Amino acid sequence: MDKQEWKELGFPRQGASLLTMISLAEGEILNFMEKKEEVALTDIVDQLGFPEPIIMMSIGGLIRDGLVVTKRRNQFILLIV
Repeated sequence: MDKQEWKELGFPRQGASLLTMISLAEGEILNFMEKKEEVALTDIVDQLGFPEPIIMMSIGGLIRDGLVVTKRRNQFILLIV
């Protein structure tokens, strides 16, 4: 989803829980990653347009759930499905 689609859905909306935003971001991150084997963290931040704290919390949840793993390559952190 691009920023306009999020706005059309009313996000961020007054009273929307942080958990809702994180869960939606997790789904978008997984959809983005399905097209690639490895994705740089910076690409996710640049491409999805979520606030960086939401992305970081979402990735943390995906790692905790075992859906993605991390790997360092040079100065980049890669996420692998």
